[in-house]
Amino acid sequence: MKFKSLALVSLLFSAPALSYEVNLGVAADYNIFVQNDFTHTGYADSQGKIAVGGNASLDNYDVAVNFSSTEGRDGVQFWQGETGYADVLVVQGDLSTNRNSNQIKGNLVLGGDLYKQDNLVNDIDALPSWENPVNGEVFSYDHNPINFDAAFAELNKLSEDLANMSNTGSLVAEGNQWWTSTSSFIFTPDQDLVDEAGAFIATIDGETLKNAADFKSVDLDPNTPIIINVSGKNISFDSINYYDSLAQSYAGPYDTTRADKKSPSSILYNFYEAETIEFSGGFMGHILAPKADFSYLGGDLSGQLIAKSMTSNAQMNLWQGLYDEPTIGGTPVVSEPKTIAFFLLLAGYLVFNRKKRVVTPKATLAAA
Repeated sequence: MKFKSLALVSLLFSAPALSYEVNLGVAADYNIFVQNDFTHTGYADSQGKIAVGGNASLDNYDVAVNFSSTEGRDGVQFWQGETGYADVLVVQGDLSTNRNSNQIKGNLVLGGDLYKQDNLVNDIDALPSWENPVNGEVFSYDHNPINFDAAFAELNKLSEDLANMSNTGSLVAEGNQWWTSTSSFIFTPDQDLVDEAGAFIATIDGETLKNAADFKSVDLDPNTPIIINVSGKNISFDSINYYDSLAQSYAGPYDTTRADKKSPSSILYNFYEAETIEFSGGFMGHILAPKADFSYLGGDLSGQLIAKSMTSNAQMNLWQGLYDEPTIGGTPVVSEPKTIAFFLLLAGYLVFNRKKRVVTPKATLAAA
């Protein structure tokens, strides 16, 4: 199965006489997409857009820092030429900020009230520019409404469908006849199954992920999309390092500057059971956790995050240094072989195979 040039917003899955296009909808455009509240304390930023279905409290959190109306920067840009600023923050409820200016690097779409340093702002246009936290305009919610309940109904269905897919490989604990690691694991594909599905799919439980520190690979083609289904309702994990072809293809070479590194647009971690997740450390990978209250306790998280709610005191990165091609409405166009659109890449495969069998995922973590 060969993947062609794809946009992140959707994936075209091709099979003999069949094709399926699966669309993430509004979630595909956002670095952070949460159904309920988003609360941040301290100084940090997101590189991409944010959408919040409840209330948002930003403190000193900058939104969409890769935006610039006057200079070119690497990464996703949110200046839309003659049309002006893009909608970089959508909040269905109330928004609280703690900065005077330049906090929201584009338009704000707001369904409730705006509070600045705990004071209700009745007319943001009456603020002088040096006291206005919004670079662009402020619109009412009907300007760009998002049906978060409907979106998360689909995202929960997606998460469950991905979890029910057959594994096409294993995460094998590194070791030998005398020793088995509890922190280093090898992505080991069954190549026939990978070829059939078009992706490497494996399962890991939350407790194992908590102890994991190093991920390596054996004979895994660097262009292969990866889905890791993570079981467990209450999960705590931290930094993961990638090595071998995983490092080169998904985390970037070690001897280059941060801006030159590739990032993991082809790795998705699907927390299909999680109700609470605590994370701290350095991590590269997209996170789908639509049932979870996600606590981001510190570190550096690179990828897209979809969760029920989020509390944070740290930075959210959006695939640094990856894009050298144009973006469409803020959504990057990615092409083979540099990266492959990661989300929903197997939903078509699921539809195609559901008629043949119903598959229940099995844990495939084993000692070498």
